[in-house]
Amino acid sequence: MKIRLSVALFFCLLHCSFADVEEPDDFCDEGPPGKYCLLDLSGWHDCHVDPSTGKMVDKIYSCAPNTRCACFYGPSCPGFLDDPCQPYQLPPPTPSKYTLYYNAKRTDCSPQGCLNTYYSGRQVQSLTEYKKRDDVYAKFWSSVFVLPGNGSSFLQTNVRWDMKQCKTQQIKAFPETEIPPYFSYNGTIKIGYRLCEKWIWKTGGHNAGQPTSFTAYYISNQTNAGQQRYPAVSGVDADPFVPVMVETIANSGPVGKTSFHLVLNITAFLIGEVDEELLNLPEFC
Repeated sequence: MKIRLSVALFFCLLHCSFADVEEPDDFCDEGPPGKYCLLDLSGWHDCHVDPSTGKMVDKIYSCAPNTRCACFYGPSCPGFLDDPCQPYQLPPPTPSKYTLYYNAKRTDCSPQGCLNTYYSGRQVQSLTEYKKRDDVYAKFWSSVFVLPGNGSSFLQTNVRWDMKQCKTQQIKAFPETEIPPYFSYNGTIKIGYRLCEKWIWKTGGHNAGQPTSFTAYYISNQTNAGQQRYPAVSGVDADPFVPVMVETIANSGPVGKTSFHLVLNITAFLIGEVDEELLNLPEFC
């Protein structure tokens, strides 16, 4: 992943779609027997050895409505989980109009050692106008603008401020910031003075040679440490959940033996506050 990993994780990973699911025989041939989720979590693989042939076979089960596979994508389901299909909750929505600031530390490791990279940024989003701006401050200052285009499309412009460079492309969907719906609720944890919900996602680990990843979003409704998950009063009177921290850990596995650890802290989240001037492209574009 590139230097804009903070954006990729907190802003772009949010819009990733699932790839095509592997053919059943191909999937089970890659690893040991067990129960494994389909990529879209709509069901699961039962990878087992046929005693009559001694070969690995795959039987796919589909989850009933309002349930999905609860074992992420890659890890085998734990032995205590008789049925991988379980009821689930969707993450709460992110406020539609806001300005946020963050700082991040990424540690990349290889057999040669580890390297730390520090950077910070800002995001401005207005869903009422479908406008967005991401700023990243690292070795140089760069921005990504998303503005309405012709018809139902949008124009995404990458800006390199020090070189006064602008590159624009058309995209079909507005990259709204939200926790991906396939993330799972993982309880609460206190970060500073706030009690945060933890939403997680795991990939890889089907066998010892596969890369693995773990990502966690920590969100809070900005009340006190005694907050409850579902307020007695919902709707407009309920405090919205906002991001507090994003953390990801990824490992390449035995091949390459590389890894990275990213911690992105949201230092300020201003609900409903948007400086419209910031959503205009610079004059040199």
